[in-house]
Amino acid sequence: MVTCYYVFGSLLALHFYKMDLITCDFASCRHIQRKEKNMLQKMRNRKGFTLIELLIVVAIIGILAAVAIPQFSAYRTKGFDSAALSDLRNFKTQMESAYADQNQYPTM
Repeated sequence: MVTCYYVFGSLLALHFYKMDLITCDFASCRHIQRKEKNMLQKMRNRKGFTLIELLIVVAIIGILAAVAIPQFSAYRTKGFDSAALSDLRNFKTQMESAYADQNQYPTM
């Protein structure tokens, strides 16, 4: 009796005789070879992504966004603070320049 198995992308035909497993030739397993050929053709013709693959990609993008958005907000806050400090320094310089010219601070 010959039994055929599909194992790791290749065919494996085994003889069961007195509980010994002996590998036989694949000539007796033509029907499995045809099935394997059909499966390979179907896999080559397969186009697109599965739902699981798309969900994994969306989950990864979500995780990256969850990490990146707070960092971006922190950088924006630091940028606004730096701009405010720079504006105050410029205002102070202008006021000191006006005081040096007129011996009084300008009124607002």
